[in-house]
Amino acid sequence: MTSIPVIFKNIGHFFATAFEKFLIVAPKIEAGADQVEAEATAAAPGIEAVTSKVPVYGPAAVTIEQAGFMILGAVAGVLHEVGEAAKQKLLDVGLDETAIETAQAAYDAIPTAVKQMVKPVGTVPATPAA
Repeated sequence: MTSIPVIFKNIGHFFATAFEKFLIVAPKIEAGADQVEAEATAAAPGIEAVTSKVPVYGPAAVTIEQAGFMILGAVAGVLHEVGEAAKQKLLDVGLDETAIETAQAAYDAIPTAVKQMVKPVGTVPATPAA
């Protein structure tokens, strides 16, 4: 059984949240985007706050953006659980090779400490030496 904190519905939800939070935090650290954060936070949470500011198409794009994070999280969950065989399995279900490679690159960019928060199915926790 996969070990996922109670706040996550499944492993895909965990990785979707990790991607979203990683993409929110990384640019702020690099650019110090305090002004953008202050304006955008009033409109919507997270990355969607910036997207929602786009005239005319912003609100519709937020839904698409949220769906993208959900899909990316689900694919990352497969990559995390299945490992090396994941690419072939994703190809078998009809996912495009470029999409798989893009998801793999995003998964690889997640810090190891975040990935270690969720143990892949079938792993046995180490037992302390007596």
